[in-house]
Formats: sequence, C-alpha cells, structure tokens
Amino acid sequence: MSDHALIQFVNETSSGSALTHLRGFVLEGRSLEIRFSKHRYIAGPRAGGAEVEEEDEHATAKEYALAANRFTGKYANYTKHIYSPTKVIHISNLVEEFDQAFPTIENATNLLAGAHNSEFAGKKLKVAFSRNNAN
Repeated sequence: MSDHALIQFVNETSSGSALTHLRGFVLEGRSLEIRFSKHRYIAGPRAGGAEVEEEDEHATAKEYALAANRFTGKYANYTKHIYSPTKVIHISNLVEEFDQAFPTIENATNLLAGAHNSEFAGKKLKVAFSRNNAN
C-alpha cells in the first residue's frame, strides 16, 4: 500500500480547505500529513501510451477525471453541498435514506472513506458529511 499521494484540486480554495481540515487527521489508524506541493499541476498519462492500456494496482499514477467522485460537468453545482467533517454522515441510495451519528469525527470520516461509492444490495452508496453537527 502506498503512503503518498499527489492530488490536484480544481482551485487553491479547495486545496486550502483540504489542508485545513485534514492535516493531522487519523485515517485508518494513520495520521495524514498534508502540505502543498512544489508542482503547479499533475501531468497525467498520455493518450495511447502504455500507461493507459489497463488499470494496474501497482501503477504509480491513476486518473480519476471520469470517476463518480469528480464534481464536473452536470455535477459541478454539487460542490456547494460538500461540508467539512462532522460526526453526522448522510448515506443515500439505500432502501431508506438515513443520517447516522458517530462518537467522533474520525469514526465518521473513516466510514465515509471506506463506504462512499461502494456497492450494497446492488446499489452504489453515496456517503457525505451532514451540514449539521450532532451535539
């Protein structure tokens, strides 16, 4: 398992928010160390190159431009519904939608990271932090 990632955000506000909210956060038992890169952008694999042919779990770079987690195209307005971590997460695409409160923000974030976009009962789960925090 790799312990490094280089992530390019749409703008500096988004990357600054990640830095503010996630630096030092414990994810799957490991503390996240987040800092700005010296690189201004990430160059992805070239079309038609050997790197693009098939997904490899040992690949050094992966492109997520077409992934369900991207907020582009018709989903661009959804970014206004992204909230910083709270103890309450919203899980949708179940038989009934529900909110679930967790003892800590770390517990909620770890569930969100592991469950978002996973399959349950033949449907892809959508997991997000709630706008409101539980007391």
